[in-house]
Amino acid sequence: MEKPAPTKTQSEVEKLRRFIEELGTLLDNKRQAGGDVVRLITQSRLAIEALSKGVESQEKERDRLRAMQDVGAIINSSLEQTQVLNTVMDTIIQLTGSERSFLMLYDEQTRELNVEVARNINQETIGESSFEISRSIVMSVAESGEPVVTTNAQADPRFSSQESIISYNLRSILCVPLKIKENIIGVIYADNRIMAGIFVDADRDLLAAFSNQAAVAIENARLFEQIRDQLADITEMKNLQDDVFESIASGVITIDLADRVSLFNRAAERILGIPSHRVIDKDYRTVFPSMKSIVEKMVEEIQNYGGNLNQEVDTKLSNQKGTATLNLTLTPLRDIRQDTRGVALVVDDITEKKRMESVRRYLPPALVDQVRDVDAAQRPQRRDISVVFGDIRGFSTVAERSDPEFLIGMLNQH
Repeated sequence: MEKPAPTKTQSEVEKLRRFIEELGTLLDNKRQAGGDVVRLITQSRLAIEALSKGVESQEKERDRLRAMQDVGAIINSSLEQTQVLNTVMDTIIQLTGSERSFLMLYDEQTRELNVEVARNINQETIGESSFEISRSIVMSVAESGEPVVTTNAQADPRFSSQESIISYNLRSILCVPLKIKENIIGVIYADNRIMAGIFVDADRDLLAAFSNQAAVAIENARLFEQIRDQLADITEMKNLQDDVFESIASGVITIDLADRVSLFNRAAERILGIPSHRVIDKDYRTVFPSMKSIVEKMVEEIQNYGGNLNQEVDTKLSNQKGTATLNLTLTPLRDIRQDTRGVALVVDDITEKKRMESVRRYLPPALVDQVRDVDAAQRPQRRDISVVFGDIRGFSTVAERSDPEFLIGMLNQH
């Protein structure tokens, strides 16, 4: 801390001291000091000593208040609970001259007082084996909300009979509540087991004022830690959700209330042949140029009336030759309160499935399986097959004067 400039009172004291010293020297040199002059000098020196003590006391109080202000600014600028608690403890030792200090907070679930931080005069953390404190004083302050100070607990009639005071040889004790408005969240306990008379009422009042700042800083750090934990949980859930969406075979596309694509998983990229970066935050209609009107009508119906819609659509895709058959399933996208936040669209490519279904209409199942094996192998294979050529008598004449729909029906019957 930067050394403060001399106060006006200090300057006057220094001038008076120099004047008296010069006067004493002059009298000594001339050996003319009379009894009245000697008494005057003695009284002046006593006055100077008293004035000096007053100045020192004021300076000490000023330094303590300035330290409390500076540290108050520090603890209120940090949201890390451990850092806040350690700073509070070190400041208490600095302000009061205590040997040890303990900060205890109520557990929000069990409502038990637990030691959160314990520090010694060397700014070192105290181990649990050294938690030798007066629990009766701690509980009294926690329950009443009134600070306690004793200059010598061994001789104080309020505490001298308590077992902990005797067994732990406790002497100077200072204990104040941590309060936010009328809610007590814990206590600050400081002591000195060696020296009596360390703490006075001024220390109690100073620490009580400081504890109010500390309580607010601690509560802010607690809330920040809770929010950070909640954010971590939400992030973990979102990552899990993204992993699930990426692992499923169906294309998943979500559309928000502004008709923008908010999710486009890897399967959707593969099925539609469009990379996600080209469609995320873009209007969903750009994803389905060849079937824009169909999808738009389905999305509007879901947005207006809810429910679920399912439809098969034949379309051209940039990554496939020929016509692809897509199965589209649309459902409302709702939040935890069941308010509609958009539309979820699931896309499945059923082109191959439809082709195999058409084959099954004309071939026996065993042969269909063989055809599927040939397609899967993607190479020429030699097979023994039987072919039957059939003809319907008079079919050519009938076909010449019949509609295509009638002919297909007749062939299906045969």
